Formats: sequence, C-alpha cells, structure tokens
Amino acid sequence: MEAKKRVVLHELDYGKSLRTVSREYGISKSTLQRWHSSVHSSTVVNEWLSKQEFTVLPWSSNSPDLNPIENVWAILKRTLNFNGVNELWDAIQRSWNDLQKDQNLEHSLIHSMPTRLGNVIANGGNSLKY
Repeated sequence: MEAKKRVVLHELDYGKSLRTVSREYGISKSTLQRWHSSVHSSTVVNEWLSKQEFTVLPWSSNSPDLNPIENVWAILKRTLNFNGVNELWDAIQRSWNDLQKDQNLEHSLIHSMPTRLGNVIANGGNSLKY
C-alpha cells in the first residue's frame, strides 16, 4: 500500500510539475532527476515512471552537489536571520517566501545543470564544491 501512495505522490509532485515546467519553458521533452534510493525505486513506482512521457535520469544518492534542491536549502540557510528558537519558524517562512519571489532562481538552477554535469564528468565523476 505504501508504494501505491508513493505513486500518487509522484504523479502529483513529479508528473504535474514536469508538465507545467515543460509548458512554461517550451520544453518538448522533460527529464526527471531521481535519487536512486530504495524509497523511490519500488516496482510500482518504476512501473509508473516507465509509462510517463518524461525521461528518468538515474541518480546516485551520493550526489547532493548536483541536486538543485540542495542549492535552495543552502540559500535558505544563508538568509535565515533569527534570535532563538521562538523566532526560527517565522524566519524560515520569511526566507522561503523571499525565495519564491526570486524570478531567476528556478531558471538559473535548471540551466546550470548541463554545466554541472560537464564539470562532474571532467572531474572524473567525483563530487563538486557547489
């Protein structure tokens, strides 16, 4: 049952998001970057992925430097400004809302991936310092 729930979440998260981004950016063929961890690799999930219009790019779970969301977390962490635990939640919400207003963030993260992949290849597949 857990795997079936995950398929529903994948459709809501990945499927809908990829179709929306593809439409907005005029991309005819999308690629999903997926960490190769066991929770994302059940038979049911893999069957669902095989029926989608996008390509799945296999990804090592040891490559956080190439995962765009890691950049988002780093930016969020850098912009947090709070004094004590009581202010932390408000600071997170403020920083997150500010990130969402950045019109160039998504574009720069998406368009930096080919360069990052090239850098990893040039670095013999080893981690990068991003």
